[in-house]
Amino acid sequence: MFDTVTIGGKAIKVVDKFEYLGRVLSKSGSDMPALEDRIGKAWGAFEKKKDIITSKHISMKTKRHTYETYILPVVTYATETMTWTKQMMKKIKVFNNHIMRWMCGARLGDKQSIESLHLKTRAKDIIPTIKLKKLQWFGHLKRSSQQVKITFEGLVEGKRKQGRPSRRWRDDILEWCRGCYSMAELNQMTKNRKAWRGHCYAVCNSGERV
Repeated sequence: MFDTVTIGGKAIKVVDKFEYLGRVLSKSGSDMPALEDRIGKAWGAFEKKKDIITSKHISMKTKRHTYETYILPVVTYATETMTWTKQMMKKIKVFNNHIMRWMCGARLGDKQSIESLHLKTRAKDIIPTIKLKKLQWFGHLKRSSQQVKITFEGLVEGKRKQGRPSRRWRDDILEWCRGCYSMAELNQMTKNRKAWRGHCYAVCNSGERV
């Protein structure tokens, strides 16, 4: 394995992962390093607003607004570009649950259910937020005429390696749309911006939890 590659006469170091436009890209192709990076940055944002979120003298409405304004956008940044696995979904839900416990002043030993934390904080469920971002991006992508659409729809020459195929970015779209539609049908649906927006909200507000 080479330590460096040369492009245009310039030596470029070969690394396992690097950050580009705030998004971590890994050599393995896994998006777990990117998610872990977003969660780390979100905890950094939490530390800056910790006095507000953990205060016993500030209303829950203000705490919730602080979380959804300053922390949630940090942890969900570029999540529409990720391919989601069950492990990744679980990891980001754990982060969201920890934040709600901080807001309520609850500890793990208190054994408060996640449902009770949602009722007390009325904080957004982070999973529908992530789904909505990705579904909306998919619609925007399919209606676009830019190079990113060509990249998304292009096929890589060659054969797949043996074994179970890796989960693809579009597999999330097919799964979240309940498996009731083919990719061709979804492509057609995205052409109507208003109808696609309604479909996205219907999928994300169905009450189903991952």
